[in-house]
Amino acid sequence: IKFLGPLYENGTVRIFPASSYKDPSLNPAIQDDELTLTTFGLPSEFTMEVIDGKTGEKKGPIKPIGNIKFAATCPTDYYVYCLSYVYEHRLFDDFEADGCLIIINPEEFLGRMSAEIKKILPDWINFSSGIEYIDPLRRPVKEELIIFFSKHFRYAYQQEFRFISLPPPGKFEPLLKEIDLNLGSLNGIAQLIDLR
Repeated sequence: IKFLGPLYENGTVRIFPASSYKDPSLNPAIQDDELTLTTFGLPSEFTMEVIDGKTGEKKGPIKPIGNIKFAATCPTDYYVYCLSYVYEHRLFDDFEADGCLIIINPEEFLGRMSAEIKKILPDWINFSSGIEYIDPLRRPVKEELIIFFSKHFRYAYQQEFRFISLPPPGKFEPLLKEIDLNLGSLNGIAQLIDLR
């Protein structure tokens, strides 16, 4: 309620960069590397080519003896605001929460957020979508993954919905700082539930 009260009453919200979620001091429900998505290819799905180190010529194919690790890494930091589609009792314990904000009019809420970010970062691109949860061992590696909206399936119970703000094409931000927004009172578009 410490942060939800001001959000509901005044629309005061802090948006964090994706890089900040890697912090090991965060609880396990929150802590994640939001800039890298790791998947694995099974040995039966791949053939590798051996290259002669001296000549650069191909020496022939070999089968890998273990899983092949693929890491998709985002070249820039970005802003992310996380919500949930569902009311799930477990979320209160996992996120150490004593309340929640039910957004009755998500289009209005997301519109206000986008408009406020545009005031601070006018050239940035805003997106929102639900998360696709993946099994890193079963997902075909040839399928393109959208790193901003893909997560390990250990988080699937969270049923996350995200608002993302990306730098303009060609601009890379190595490390961002949080930004504060003022969305105006959410009275009429949200409901505050205090569980204390």
